[in-house]
Amino acid sequence: MDKNLIFQLARYFHLYDLVSSMNSLIDESKSLSIGLYEEWLETIMVKVPGENAEELRNMLSKFSLMYTTKILWKIFHGNFEELKKRTHEIAYKFYEVAGF
Repeated sequence: MDKNLIFQLARYFHLYDLVSSMNSLIDESKSLSIGLYEEWLETIMVKVPGENAEELRNMLSKFSLMYTTKILWKIFHGNFEELKKRTHEIAYKFYEVAGF
């Protein structure tokens, strides 16, 4: 996991909300389709100050890739139902990794 990435994202988002939002996106699409992903990204970016928008957009893209490949597929072996049940634990672990 990328400690710096998680730390930077925590400056803008509650990590539990970010994890829940990613779970909702995955649940809606059953796989990450580009159209739904772009819509999700635009929705979440509304909360971000303009001067940091492009940098944050890149961080969110990196986070979503890490979340789906490392968390969903490597740790949970694609078991989305188990991933959803453990949302609080995942968010807590992200806070630990970021040093909070």
